Amino acid sequence: MGGVAYLRTSRLRDMYFKRLGLVAFSTMANAFQNSDQVLRKILTETKTVALVGASPKPHRDSYHVMEFLLQQGYTVIPVNPGQAGKTILDQEVVRSLKDIKGEVDMVDIFRNSEAAGETVDEAIEIKAKSVWLQIGVVNEEAAARATKAGLDVAMNVCPFREIPRLVRHWGNGKHLFGCSHNANNCLAPTIFFLIRVLQKTLEVIFD
Repeated sequence: MGGVAYLRTSRLRDMYFKRLGLVAFSTMANAFQNSDQVLRKILTETKTVALVGASPKPHRDSYHVMEFLLQQGYTVIPVNPGQAGKTILDQEVVRSLKDIKGEVDMVDIFRNSEAAGETVDEAIEIKAKSVWLQIGVVNEEAAARATKAGLDVAMNVCPFREIPRLVRHWGNGKHLFGCSHNANNCLAPTIFFLIRVLQKTLEVIFD
């Protein structure tokens, strides 16, 4: 489990993930099944991420995931028609996927399950290499369309959890997709996670 190994019991771990909006395991019965091989391929081959549903609000999950991806060395383009022309985490927001100049490797989707279908179709249209539907975003038909079009698909999972689990070599401090990191930088996911746990714990205590 990499950076979350300190959460000794699965019950405690899942409780914290749920408080963070990062549920570790889905209770939904879906026909689509994620593959660790595909998830690892997406995360290691991706350079540019279009994050659809990006929010400028620091308490939103999309904000934290975008921040995390930037820390991992990805180029992240926030997509939100209501914020177009503004910046989120110093990155200029675009109105739609079609407004992005250049290639997009992964489209990370923070929308409701029904609306995600439209975004998946747009990702297919711009020839993105993969679509990543965040936790709680489940659209079987859209996933099937993306797969048929040749895109790699991740659904109902979050890169915040999957990067430490599948990509990082915690012992030698190297990132699989080629970025050079020293051992201290490689601990960033763990530190980031611990800070969020502390923030949420304090909110619960003083609520």
